[in-house]
Amino acid sequence: MHKNLLLALVCFYTLAIGVLSLISLSEYKTVKVVGADKIVHMGFHFIFSIMWYWYFVKSNFLSTRRQMKIRVVTMSLFYGILIEALQHLLTDTRQADVWDLAANIVGSVLAIAVLTALEKILSSRKI
Repeated sequence: MHKNLLLALVCFYTLAIGVLSLISLSEYKTVKVVGADKIVHMGFHFIFSIMWYWYFVKSNFLSTRRQMKIRVVTMSLFYGILIEALQHLLTDTRQADVWDLAANIVGSVLAIAVLTALEKILSSRKI
């Protein structure tokens, strides 16, 4: 995939997370499952981290993969903080939650762990 198209997709996904985090979903009937919102946060940031890492690898944005992984987790953390602050400041139906931030980071770190494991597996298979 061309890196500019990939960047557009990654930015679209990042924006979609922001929009979905700020709109009211109270008008939709949902089944209440304890902790389900934290799983959603983890999933959003898992995918966020994989997509941004993929973009950094394709664009050679940073010199080492370790730097890319650190950048991705840091981006996830700060984007999560931004969204929580905006929820607190701009919405009446959403509220900031430190546990959402924790779930975001868990999702991001899990993504990096999976990517690291896959890189090790793939590099060991090269002949």
